[in-house]
Amino acid sequence: MRKRQRRLTGVDKIVLSLSAKGLTTGKIAAHFDDVYGAKVSKDTISQITDKVLGEMAEWCNRPLDSA
Repeated sequence: MRKRQRRLTGVDKIVLSLSAKGLTTGKIAAHFDDVYGAKVSKDTISQITDKVLGEMAEWCNRPLDSA
């Protein structure tokens, strides 16, 4: 990981994919360590999944066009 880089490239997609498969934040963190040699905290993983859940809720509650 480069100096001051907060996330790996594509980490959000990987986290969401593993989360969708039912892995816990701890197992996802372990996966990143095992496969990529990167330390990704459980908090970071939760922030990624929470962000997507928030965006999904906004999308579900958006006003619909009356066509």
